[in-house]
Amino acid sequence: MRLHLLKRHLLLLALACSSSPTWSAISGTVFRDYNSNGAQGTFEPGIGGMTITAFGLSGTTCGSAVVSANGTYSIPISAIANCTAAPVAATYRLELDPATIPATVGQSFQGAGNLSTLRFAADASTGVGFALNNPSQFFPDYGGEAGDPLSSTETGRTANLMFSTTRFVGPEGPGPAIPDPTVGAVVSTIYRAGTTSDASNANVHLPAARIHATELQVGAVRGLAYLRSGNRLLASAYSKRHTLWGDTDTNTPGKQFNPTAPDRIYMINRAASGTSGVSVFTTIQAGDEDHFVANLQADTIQWDRVGRRAFGGIDVSEAEDFLYAANMFDKLIYRTAISGSFTAGTTTSFSIESLAQQACGLTITGAGPGSITAPLTATSDDNDWVPGGIKFHEGQLYVTVTCTAQTLGEYYGTAVAGERCEGALAQGTGALTNTTTTRNPLNYPSNFVPLRGVVIRANPDGTGQ
Repeated sequence: MRLHLLKRHLLLLALACSSSPTWSAISGTVFRDYNSNGAQGTFEPGIGGMTITAFGLSGTTCGSAVVSANGTYSIPISAIANCTAAPVAATYRLELDPATIPATVGQSFQGAGNLSTLRFAADASTGVGFALNNPSQFFPDYGGEAGDPLSSTETGRTANLMFSTTRFVGPEGPGPAIPDPTVGAVVSTIYRAGTTSDASNANVHLPAARIHATELQVGAVRGLAYLRSGNRLLASAYSKRHTLWGDTDTNTPGKQFNPTAPDRIYMINRAASGTSGVSVFTTIQAGDEDHFVANLQADTIQWDRVGRRAFGGIDVSEAEDFLYAANMFDKLIYRTAISGSFTAGTTTSFSIESLAQQACGLTITGAGPGSITAPLTATSDDNDWVPGGIKFHEGQLYVTVTCTAQTLGEYYGTAVAGERCEGALAQGTGALTNTTTTRNPLNYPSNFVPLRGVVIRANPDGTGQ
């Protein structure tokens, strides 16, 4: 009897001293997949703040973790039956909570296991990655388009992006200019055109350019925005000396100087054959046409119109549901809805005046490192600024502003005075705060009015400006 009790105590002691089963953590990274290949590259940073949960048999939660700021995570697995019994120990279901993914990114759509917030991994697995990207920051390799001269010349060439740009076309001679219907004003080529040599033209690659829109159709355009979902470009009219306006209404030279020309934003279907994909997307009052039509080569009237007519930059939201345009005539930012059929919906506008005045130091006293604490002069005009470029990025709208000091033609001859119109990138939520992240002096060595650049961040819905 005593021997039996001794054996029993020894058995209980052995069990008490034996170690419980050890289950290792599952780890990996959530990262920005800029090239959408499903693998983290050198310049693809991690993204933090999301929740990842590991599930076992019968949907049992076996562990979870919040992704750290650098994108790494480690999920310890609970040593309970539904989390350690076969076959679950060989394959856990990892789920990235979609509700915790930042609004500006989504699942990367290439690479193994992508387009899903689920992964399957064995116990102790490492390097289990979740690839996320912003669709507006990814462009696929160029695969050719119908009737495109690039298609026949690019056989066998890979990793090419399509590059679209504008061209300004000057007058062909003195007197009333007649636009050339064959000259491209919006063109495309491949990004890898040219040569990688900085010393010669060795291995130069010069494919034929694709003409999407001619001088006759769109004239002088500056802002370009791309709609990925429809392979379309948006192009905005721009006021430029010596350069014609466009007119898709009649295709007749005489209509190049009609009063609605500065108001146009064009839609260009890149997949259309030749230049047949050009139409007027919307018109927004942006000043009158007043080129010197008798002699476009002189065009002296336009000296004082550039930067005061038509549009500066344009861009579309990352969801491609709104177009934003900087109107250089009334200095407002216009927001036009884009329908699923690529037609213009309701247009609204909002002002960035107070932000621009504060950043440029115009008649109001700014507060903070991004503003100027005194006006230019007692009589300077608080309207001495003009909007320019626009960029929609990560859910925020950025607008460049040039401080002009145009009213008095002030020239700042000293370094101290020259700092007065430097601006800053204003950041914050709701009503913007002054947090300096960039200063952009534009110092031109001349006796003309110096221009100084400012970048401000505006709320995309126009509130809190």
